[in-house]
Amino acid sequence: MKKSGIDTAAAWFIAVFLAVVGLTTSYFIVNVASTDPHQLMMDEIEEIEKNKVKALTDAQTSEDSSKDEGEQGEKNGEKALVVDEPENSTEALWSYRGRSGPDYWGHLNSGFLNCKTGRKQSPIDINNPLHSAEEISFNMNYGFSKLKMSNTGKSYIGSFEPGSFVSFQDEIYNLKELSLHLPSEHTIDGIPYDMEMQLLHYNSEGNALAIGIFLEESRHQNHVLTKIWEAFPNEKGGESEPLHINVAELLPKDSRFFTYDGSLTTPPCTQGVHWVLFSKPAQISPDQVDKFISIYRNNSRPIQGINKRSIYVNNFKK
Repeated sequence: MKKSGIDTAAAWFIAVFLAVVGLTTSYFIVNVASTDPHQLMMDEIEEIEKNKVKALTDAQTSEDSSKDEGEQGEKNGEKALVVDEPENSTEALWSYRGRSGPDYWGHLNSGFLNCKTGRKQSPIDINNPLHSAEEISFNMNYGFSKLKMSNTGKSYIGSFEPGSFVSFQDEIYNLKELSLHLPSEHTIDGIPYDMEMQLLHYNSEGNALAIGIFLEESRHQNHVLTKIWEAFPNEKGGESEPLHINVAELLPKDSRFFTYDGSLTTPPCTQGVHWVLFSKPAQISPDQVDKFISIYRNNSRPIQGINKRSIYVNNFKK
């Protein structure tokens, strides 16, 4: 009888164990069978998208709520490089790419605020210009000037000795600087030229006027540009010997030009700059373009918003 009792208890234990296993297996099979694998994948994708939207929203909220102009928000998940520079510094570590590129200039230095908030920024796209109701007074007094080229690490910049100047709306602006950009910073109907040369002038009160000259590849070389290209310093910080050039020979033959109010195209993006852009390009050789590309592949600021500004087209006599 004792042996029989043990066998009966064991039998009950086995029966209960098998029943539990059976129920668990049945529950698992039913749930797996009723789950659509495609739906599981869609649920995962939906969750990922929700997380991406939340991350972008959090980043935008953080940037909009920031009251400290030196504090950099986020853009596409990439934080800008914040440079601790004095407010009046013009040597902040800005560049044309990455976290110190044009999208972040306004965050790099409190003196660069115009780069972010300015409503009259340059460059712009020239589209449907207006014919000025009144003729714009613009005369150029260019002659032979000494020019020294420098390699700044961002472009080749030329410094002029006093002598050449322009008269714009009866105000005298003295020629100070030449800069080169690839591709052109300004565009015509959305299309850039190969390069753009800019001649920067200042009047006695420190106000600026910039002349933009588009450069287009051609078999015909401009001999003045050839002299400038040959003087390019190879090393950053290097300077050339002074060149003796006729500035007037840098200009295109067509006398039509566009004008508008804008800014400097590099930090600190100072506004109140009168811009004069020749509508037709000057000529530059493919070899000269290639030489510039080998040093500065892209050193142009992106197109800025018009913000209801007017662009006028006019003519002048050299």
